[in-house]
Amino acid sequence: MLLTSKILRIVYFATLTITMAAGINSCSESSSTSVKAETETVKQPTFSHLAGRYNHDIELTISTSSKNTKIYYTLDGSDPSVNSTLYEDPIIISGDSTQVRVKAWAYSSEMYLLGSVSSFYKIDYTYNDYDFNTDLSLEEFKDKFTGKWIGFTSNEWTSDYNVYFDFRDCGLYSARSISLCDSNECMTSALYWGTDADSFNKTFEIESINCGIGYGNIILYWSSEVVKEATLNNIRFSKDCNNLSFSVNYENSSPLNYVLTRINED
Repeated sequence: MLLTSKILRIVYFATLTITMAAGINSCSESSSTSVKAETETVKQPTFSHLAGRYNHDIELTISTSSKNTKIYYTLDGSDPSVNSTLYEDPIIISGDSTQVRVKAWAYSSEMYLLGSVSSFYKIDYTYNDYDFNTDLSLEEFKDKFTGKWIGFTSNEWTSDYNVYFDFRDCGLYSARSISLCDSNECMTSALYWGTDADSFNKTFEIESINCGIGYGNIILYWSSEVVKEATLNNIRFSKDCNNLSFSVNYENSSPLNYVLTRINED
């Protein structure tokens, strides 16, 4: 799971939330609210490791390219604030079966602020990411696909970044990007194309399996008037079905590749 630098910058689809030191104002890029050119926006934190399941302990570092900035973080999935733990030293995530949901937030009294970014780490000393489950029926495959997942996506246009998916048994899904891996980039959507906004138009379907590999389709959503169908390819599960990988192909573009780990949320 090594980060790879890529040349092109992310097209910014997500709605940008700006938090000011003296209060909170929300605006989108299309908002009429003016932002003074001389006031910088703090760069969101980045994690040294992509979200996922590791078969070894990790030393997690969190950084931002913005100067005179403090990073606050939590390890329980709650949103960080200036009352949270101040990041000063690498975070050691160790021990078999350890699971940590990290959220980090960059703060500066001199800049506009953005929301927090997050990641998830699971330590499993026996995990083998080359060992796939090939024993599932189509119905079992569909059942295992549903659930909540955190991991990362790779594509040829951006650096790798963390994503969250919630695939529901009714055929709807929710997805969003949850971190950057290059602080000079802006967040895009979890599926790169379209937006992360939830909609009843956002559906998926697992249609077939062949030798343990699944295939299907997924709807990319821009607005209620603009939806596009993409294909789900090379869907694979780990032996215990708690890791999932797949690719998304849209028209003639290069694929988006995903490696996800199942999470449990109350």
